[in-house]
Amino acid sequence: MTQSISSSPSSAPSAYSPQAAEPQASKNAGTGAPTGAYGRPAGDHRGAEKIFSDNPALKDVLKQDGPFSNDFLNKLKQQTGDWGPANENPESRADAAYNLSEVVNHIDGREGLKRQDSSQQGDHRMQGFGQFGSVSAGSEAQLLKAFSEKGYSALQ
Repeated sequence: MTQSISSSPSSAPSAYSPQAAEPQASKNAGTGAPTGAYGRPAGDHRGAEKIFSDNPALKDVLKQDGPFSNDFLNKLKQQTGDWGPANENPESRADAAYNLSEVVNHIDGREGLKRQDSSQQGDHRMQGFGQFGSVSAGSEAQLLKAFSEKGYSALQ
């Protein structure tokens, strides 16, 4: 049986982790990698839908199909907070969407990952997803999968 994840963030499954979206500190200045789920910066009043529409790379994450996708998205939510409809708090949902966008945009711009060619770094796409939950070794998708399992330490 194959399950499909719509490109709409509101259709994603949920597993809310309340402490994941609490603001706590800032990014690691040394690597530029996000170091925690700190939510939107002061003055950013965008909702989750706007954050998703502002970050096209998130579409590649949310469109994953197959039986693995629910587990993958739930693990991402454990790290970033719940951006889905099960989280009825719009502020918390927006903070979670921002946290996910920070991670995905960091991975998209990171050097040294396997891509089809070097010009695809920063192309607003997550490369390396295969069928049935597979990811290419050394790819953006593999780093995102590692993040979903190990958290922010995987980005350092």
